[in-house]
Amino acid sequence: MTTVQADLAPTGVLRASINLGNPVLANGTPDAPGGVTVDIARELAKRLDLPLQLVCFDAARKSYEAAKTKNMDKMIEAYRQKPHRVRRKASRRNSVGRKGMMS
Repeated sequence: MTTVQADLAPTGVLRASINLGNPVLANGTPDAPGGVTVDIARELAKRLDLPLQLVCFDAARKSYEAAKTKNMDKMIEAYRQKPHRVRRKASRRNSVGRKGMMS
């Protein structure tokens, strides 16, 4: 396991948080999620040669709680850019973020 793999997936599985409550970045159901967040997670797992587990939430706050309570090793997430979220997420060390903008 490379250093990057070990850092992003210490259990050997890349787990990605999918916020289905944000239709700009994710859509579908927990059994069949889609959208840009899912595409990014799949591509990252492919490039890192890691299995992928998509963990779906219906609201950003639930995703945040999973990271805060350490139910996720590393959380790869997408979120709309809002100043209070950017500050909060910038202080979180176990998160890799992808910002999305609504048009």
